[in-house]
Amino acid sequence: MEEPSRPDDDVRPVDASVLWRGVPAQPSFIVMDHNTGLYRVSSAAFDDPEMSVAIADEAVTIDYLTRGSDAYGVVAFTAGFARSQGQSVVHDPWPAEPAHALVLGSKPRRVCRAFAQHIRWAQRPRGHDARTLPDRS
Repeated sequence: MEEPSRPDDDVRPVDASVLWRGVPAQPSFIVMDHNTGLYRVSSAAFDDPEMSVAIADEAVTIDYLTRGSDAYGVVAFTAGFARSQGQSVVHDPWPAEPAHALVLGSKPRRVCRAFAQHIRWAQRPRGHDARTLPDRS
């Protein structure tokens, strides 16, 4: 039996739309940059071929991305940036979060690094502030 195909890139969200991605404050996702002495998001936070995000302007709340825990942070990037990395962005609403979307596509190391270097923080995890966990872009 054939698997159903995923939709191609959607017109919604538009390129200027800000997308939020939840990032757990675990050592594999928030790492020390020994060159700067500051923490940063690891490229591992972006390696999912079906990366779950929320369209910020349409989201009911940022809380579902943090799973009710301040040990999660939320990073932001635009749909246009994701598309510039060869990714498709598809609106994929959930009953609990109608703003849910997916960033679809293979994410080789260079793409994951590009995401990690481009993000801005929408909400930092507990114990971090702009000094210890700065925006990358």
